[in-house]
Amino acid sequence: MQHDEKDNTDPYRDYKPEIIEYDPEVDDSDEYLERDRLLDKKDELKDVITELKDKNRGTRKVRR
Repeated sequence: MQHDEKDNTDPYRDYKPEIIEYDPEVDDSDEYLERDRLLDKKDELKDVITELKDKNRGTRKVRR
């Protein structure tokens, strides 16, 4: 197989990547908003559960 001189050069040397921003109108999705909402709710519930466990435990010690 013979290689031409122009095959030896980097084909991407002139490539300039463009920055693509997320746009729900174009991408037709708002999943990221739902995910953020669910993660916030999860954090709230973890705090409530921790508080209830501490309250329920009272003065008892936990052995592990």
